[in-house]
Amino acid sequence: MSFDTMKKTRAAALLATLAGASLALTGCFSLPNFGGGDDEPETEGQTTEVDTGTDTGGDTGTEVETEDESFQNPETMGVFDIKVGDCIANDDGSDPMATEVYDVATVPCSQPHAYEVFHEFEMPDQADYPGDEPITDAAIEGCFGPAFEDFVGVPYETSQLYVVWYSPTAGSWDVGDRLISCLILEPEAEDGGNPTTGSLQNANR
Repeated sequence: MSFDTMKKTRAAALLATLAGASLALTGCFSLPNFGGGDDEPETEGQTTEVDTGTDTGGDTGTEVETEDESFQNPETMGVFDIKVGDCIANDDGSDPMATEVYDVATVPCSQPHAYEVFHEFEMPDQADYPGDEPITDAAIEGCFGPAFEDFVGVPYETSQLYVVWYSPTAGSWDVGDRLISCLILEPEAEDGGNPTTGSLQNANR
């Protein structure tokens, strides 16, 4: 792999912190569910209905677009191009939670997906790469605090939802990457599925 290619990667991480402990798993982190317990998860705010356009008022002569016809295949997007509001699918052609990520498969949030970018911020600028620990500390502060509660409606500590983030690698830092992107997901997305339809904004759980 050339150095030019290496510079275009970003690191992906899934936090696992409970009373200050963390467990590393193949370059990423495993996250406990603070709010789920053994209860059935609430469904309010989890999904958004997809209007299939079914016309119950008779034939108007206009072709009705069905859900299948309006479905959009995942679009490959460079990890540097994602922004707040984008939704990312677990797709056979990409692994959004690989140790280093080049591309992701984006879909409209109205379609089944795994991750939603809900917040982003930049690390303080400095010449040298600060190291993994300062970046992790910044991600915890930036992704799990007020930004999470403002988006979801409840604090992270009581939420049933998980958070992951993309952050600079040493190579991308050298070419000016300072951005941390915060992504929210359902616990089931860790298993490789796409359990969410619609935004998790104001999910209140």
